[in-house]
Amino acid sequence: MEYQEKYQIQYADCDETGTIKLQNLVDAFMHVSNRQLEHTKASSKAMNSANLGWVVTQYQMDIQRLPQVGEVVTLVTKPTGYNRFFEYRDFYLRFNGQELVKIQSQWVILDLEKRKIVPPDSELMASFESPLLAHNPRLPRIKVRDSYDKKRSYHVRYDDLDLNHHMTNSHYFSWMLDMLEREYLNQHELTKVDIKFSHEVLYGQDVRSECELDGDTSYHLISQNGQSSAIAEFGWRKRQDEEQ
Repeated sequence: MEYQEKYQIQYADCDETGTIKLQNLVDAFMHVSNRQLEHTKASSKAMNSANLGWVVTQYQMDIQRLPQVGEVVTLVTKPTGYNRFFEYRDFYLRFNGQELVKIQSQWVILDLEKRKIVPPDSELMASFESPLLAHNPRLPRIKVRDSYDKKRSYHVRYDDLDLNHHMTNSHYFSWMLDMLEREYLNQHELTKVDIKFSHEVLYGQDVRSECELDGDTSYHLISQNGQSSAIAEFGWRKRQDEEQ
């Protein structure tokens, strides 16, 4: 079952180039996902009342270009299936009939009291027409690098938290991109994002963001007390207006 909404990119969504921030893009996709589920047993409200929550474990993003301020885009989402461990969901961003962004994502259900993963329930999955999969989607395998040349510490604030009582997944992107120089970010645009989340980050914790830029790829690690919380690889290209 596919669900979609129109959305106009706002100034508050964008960086100084007028391009939507990655964090805001992910938040917009989370909005349409929640809207699709809001009248089912899988909605954030219903899950929260059962002391459960959806937690993303991986994104694979293919980006033709990110939308600009003022553009009216279509945000699309659909569940692609589940197995006994994970639920899979795709997202698309379209502009004037053209697909600008495609995201594959992998999710688990978290017991919010025990902080443990619980298996998907067939009745729950049926409530939003998510089929049982015979074969699992293949997402990229990302590995922690031996070393990173840039390191910075961040503190988890109340404003970073979501309904699952841990740092919301979109905020990781802000801390990762903050490791790159302003000039580089203004002169380059994203072509892909692969990110895997492994351990949740909680209120009041101090975490370390690390980064290394190698050619057209930046490598990122968020860790807490030496334990990896998220690793990512971002692909980049020179902005067209910078090439002229």
